[in-house]
Amino acid sequence: MSRVHRAVTAVVVMLALGGGASAESPSDLRGIWSPDTSCAETSLRHVIGENTLEWRDGGKRLVLAEVRFLIQADRIGVQVLRTAADGEAPLRPGDVVQYRRVPGGIRPLVIERDGTHTDIAQVRVMYRCRR
Repeated sequence: MSRVHRAVTAVVVMLALGGGASAESPSDLRGIWSPDTSCAETSLRHVIGENTLEWRDGGKRLVLAEVRFLIQADRIGVQVLRTAADGEAPLRPGDVVQYRRVPGGIRPLVIERDGTHTDIAQVRVMYRCRR
């Protein structure tokens, strides 16, 4: 079993044991994150709220989800609880998105869905937008 698979499994188990209430994101994660250091409006963006995750690209919303956060050391687990009705979205309820804190930002790692993993680590480090 790979390290990523073990980490995702641990997050899913911990979230399942955590009860029904959504855990809020820590304040240091809230904001707009992008691999584009100029943080252009049309760049890829992950917008982290108190209990929401929004992905935007090219100025368009890809997904808006109500989520629960589980932070463990440098790992950020995000379990999707509900999504806005935006048609075919890249995330669905039950998905777990894994990020890792890295110097200066966060790095997306994987999306776990029904025992399968979609590698999203090819996305560069995402930096906090200062706007």
